[in-house]
Amino acid sequence: MSSQAIYDFIKQTVPSAQLVEEVGTEVTFTLPVDHGQISQFGNLFNQIDENRTRLGIDKYGVSDGTLEEVRISVWHLN
Repeated sequence: MSSQAIYDFIKQTVPSAQLVEEVGTEVTFTLPVDHGQISQFGNLFNQIDENRTRLGIDKYGVSDGTLEEVRISVWHLN
């Protein structure tokens, strides 16, 4: 599955998500916490877990970018 499909999938749950970079099979997004959407993050992670095979996601990780955002990195299969 393409990076665009993963981006579209993430935007369905967290509309304010932004693509930061795409390097090889790693795609990184920011999930702003100032839009009142932080409560959707758990739902997003559950949805990713449930749709990993369909989306071609090998693994993903979450880190704190700044006080205003969370970063999610997704590694997809070629």
